[in-house]
Amino acid sequence: MPEKRTPQRIVRDNEGMVLILVLIVLVATIIIGTTVMRTTTVDTKITGNERIVMQNFNKSESGTEFALDDHISFVGTLGIAMNTIYTYTTTGTLPSDLDDLDELSVSLFHKGAPPIAESDEYVYGIGGENELESRYYQVNARRGNEQVEVSAFKMFPRVSE
Repeated sequence: MPEKRTPQRIVRDNEGMVLILVLIVLVATIIIGTTVMRTTTVDTKITGNERIVMQNFNKSESGTEFALDDHISFVGTLGIAMNTIYTYTTTGTLPSDLDDLDELSVSLFHKGAPPIAESDEYVYGIGGENELESRYYQVNARRGNEQVEVSAFKMFPRVSE
């Protein structure tokens, strides 16, 4: 008659050790797999957020470029009054690819002499430095949490106030 299988005999004969080793390897594999999945999920979220930040920044920068190219709109409206703001709106003044900007505005923040140049004949033209004034503008563009601020100047014939 065969010997009865008792737990002591099973352990003594190493029967079932393969099952225990397989279970240990399986648990370790599950833990590693779960950790990798969590890391991948976090990395995917970070990448998605970076993409949104870059899109918002690029859109804000495009808005700033548009405003600087479209300087005739705000120069005429702002005139020579200091600290006035020209705001672009989505109803007609912005092209359709920029209509999702949260803000696009230009303000005149300083008037003064033109910047110093190396050669008057090429920079100031026929009228010379004394006939010109510079108007310094601040362009603000914002989309989401990304904001781009650019300062620019434009030279005009001097206006007596």
